[in-house]
Amino acid sequence: MKVLSQLPIIFLLCKDPYKVSFFRTQFKDVYYIMDVDSCSAAIDWIKSSPIDLIFIDFYSLDEPLGNFCLHLRKILGKKKIPIFLISHIIQKSFITEALSAGVSDFIHEPLDTLEIHERILVQLRSSPLNRKVYALASKIKPPPSIPKHIDLLQHRSLMSNTVLKKIIETKKTTRPLSLYMVQVDRFIQMQKEFGESITKALMDQLELILQAHLRPHDFIIKESPSHYLILLPKTSARAAKIIAEDLRKDVSSTTIRVQDIEVLLTVSIGIISFEKDSPEDSKSFEQFELCLSRVEKALHLANQKGNTIVTAEPPEIG
Repeated sequence: MKVLSQLPIIFLLCKDPYKVSFFRTQFKDVYYIMDVDSCSAAIDWIKSSPIDLIFIDFYSLDEPLGNFCLHLRKILGKKKIPIFLISHIIQKSFITEALSAGVSDFIHEPLDTLEIHERILVQLRSSPLNRKVYALASKIKPPPSIPKHIDLLQHRSLMSNTVLKKIIETKKTTRPLSLYMVQVDRFIQMQKEFGESITKALMDQLELILQAHLRPHDFIIKESPSHYLILLPKTSARAAKIIAEDLRKDVSSTTIRVQDIEVLLTVSIGIISFEKDSPEDSKSFEQFELCLSRVEKALHLANQKGNTIVTAEPPEIG
């Protein structure tokens, strides 16, 4: 077990629980991870804590990127602490603006363990002030990357202790559980037509519509800019279909406005439900992995038609 003070410290600004889980799972033996979910909290921590590396998830920012990075650099003063920006935006204007504000390097999604480790070492090696941290980090073997043949959605979802805990709790009570995968139709076309910033604003408003259909014990996970995983404990297959159809109709009939643009979005939904008891942790893992695989196939079929719902076969529980 490594002593905390001996590990380089990564400071992560991120609201996405799965990106946080990725860093904590993939780098737990390499770096000490500190994470917050707001710019104000990040500023407070960085003012008072020793930091070696900063990672910012662009989609978690609650203030303009340029303003926030300039503020960070002002606080850091002469400290040459690398700032990495996580996003999938590759436009030259965006990159130029971020570099001018003080971003050191860019991490594009999907996240890759070895790529992040190598980019960290490049940044640390380039600055004399970071040689001590580089010497430590370079001696630590990074964890293996996620195998390319393993579906990223399944891997990231299974890393979530929250999801697993919810499943175990639900199955112990022998209550039903349903799972949605929701995909925004024509997302790539929207990006081309409206651009990244407008499309992101549209997705933010869509997420509010989805949230409005959730009950207190349901929860939604944003797996990508256009892809959502929704877990509905205590929800039978019949109830799940009714809720999904209501959600689909509400989305397709609600005009979303961003600046002077008005858009009617549609979504495709895959559903799977299971209602038998499976209290053991191992079976819950296996069952949920199987559910994810089947509901993803259902979503694929729904997405081929667009604006429709497909229900997957429930998995058998041994």
